[in-house]
Amino acid sequence: MSFEGEIINVTIEDLKPSSKHVRLFAKVIEKSEPREVVSRDSGETNTVADILIGNDTGTVILTAWNADIDRLEIGKIYEFSNVYCTLYRNHLRLNLGRYGTYTETDEMDFEPNLENNKSDKEYEDYRYNRPRRHYRSSQYRNIY
Repeated sequence: MSFEGEIINVTIEDLKPSSKHVRLFAKVIEKSEPREVVSRDSGETNTVADILIGNDTGTVILTAWNADIDRLEIGKIYEFSNVYCTLYRNHLRLNLGRYGTYTETDEMDFEPNLENNKSDKEYEDYRYNRPRRHYRSSQYRNIY
């Protein structure tokens, strides 16, 4: 199964917490030490690492899992397609997810803008700041 919707071309500067189904080009700048995490659902152990990627508009942290950690090489430029953003501890993260892909490209060359790190900025968690629903129908009034 694959995603068959529209992929939106963006730059790192354009990313926001609600960005999804995006395509961008970025260079791998650095990787954190991989760490092991245990899935709450299956109990399976996975490896995860934070990878700083960037283009001429800024940088962002990509969360990479398992084999992708070794496949993404420092100094190489990749086209990331159908990726999405999330918030981790109120900081922006780019994720490959189930349908995201990346391919190495040598069609472009740029120096990443290290002064605009989108993952350094703290965001409000938009999922929890929605207005609450108030159920005022007659069936819920005076039930005791």
